[in-house]
Amino acid sequence: MLIIDLNCDLGESFGRYSLGQDEEVIRYISSGNVACGFHAGDPGVMRRTVELLAARNVAIGAHPGLPDLVGFGRRELAVEPEEVENLVIYQVGALKAFAESVGALTGWAIVWRALSWATKEVRILCLMQCLLAESRCLLQVSLLFSWLTGRPPGDILSWQP
Repeated sequence: MLIIDLNCDLGESFGRYSLGQDEEVIRYISSGNVACGFHAGDPGVMRRTVELLAARNVAIGAHPGLPDLVGFGRRELAVEPEEVENLVIYQVGALKAFAESVGALTGWAIVWRALSWATKEVRILCLMQCLLAESRCLLQVSLLFSWLTGRPPGDILSWQP
């Protein structure tokens, strides 16, 4: 049986700024990547997005990024491996807490833009930290695996413990 997952990045509004049409889009998707507040989103938006996804039984994944709200996570920032580790733990953990507050689970983490463009050492550490932070769940990191394996970015590799 062929199963198609319709996935979308969500929760990118923050503060007074409304971005995207999350409530409309959620009606048509089977999984959503929720911005975790650093490249987009904020705690209130994360919570509302998780509530909307859970209400429609849409799978929930984390979308962590570098702290670059102004540049939407697209600018390269000088970060040390320990900083990346802390950023990923913090963001994935926050989304996981919001999901658990409504009886839902997070299922994967997909790093956003500049976070996946970091140095090889930072990328490997980020991958390992995502695996540790979400050890019970599926992890998908397309750009990271693309860089590490030489496969096209569209090839999303999955890990299932």
